[in-house]
Amino acid sequence: MHWEIVAFYVLSAIAAAARFLQFTLTFDPEIYLICLGLLLLVIIGISVDAFGVYSVYKSRRDLQRTYSIILLVLWTIDMASSLTTGHFSSKSGKQWLASRKTEGLTNLMKNYGQNKAKVDEIQKKYKCCGTASYLYFDQGYPPSCCEYPPCTRPYPKYCDAALVEKVVNFCWQSRMFFIFLAILNIGRAVLMYWIGKLTDDQ
Repeated sequence: MHWEIVAFYVLSAIAAAARFLQFTLTFDPEIYLICLGLLLLVIIGISVDAFGVYSVYKSRRDLQRTYSIILLVLWTIDMASSLTTGHFSSKSGKQWLASRKTEGLTNLMKNYGQNKAKVDEIQKKYKCCGTASYLYFDQGYPPSCCEYPPCTRPYPKYCDAALVEKVVNFCWQSRMFFIFLAILNIGRAVLMYWIGKLTDDQ
């Protein structure tokens, strides 16, 4: 077996493992919509990896050409995803996230009585209290704002800031994975070129 084929198999296995690891390490119910999109990319990516391995194993030049085109599309998606997640780590991206999170959480907390379970879950999980726009001055700190009752010294961190920090960390981790996968795709594209020459010579 030629070294190009062995290297291609190894890189494909690493890419599949990296996509699965990316999803398992970054999944969080608080941002489940983003995670569902990431899961879709994982499924597509692993399916493409399997298709590429099959095309090489069967020495099918037509499938190898198709795989190369799909790999180029996947590389484009990975790079676009890297740029998108990178934007949310920037100053303007953080400001946009903060405005969205502040508005939603403030509405929840102003109606604490109706949203007690959800608000308590957030404040206990992230050890935070209120938002930059609202700090319960009109109704007093709920017990979940403090480590122990009675609540007289609330957590110093605002919940909107805590959630923005979580999303930014998720985006940073995802960006690193996307860049790594894009590099792997370049390597596999080069190997596929040489494998195609081997297939043509057979």
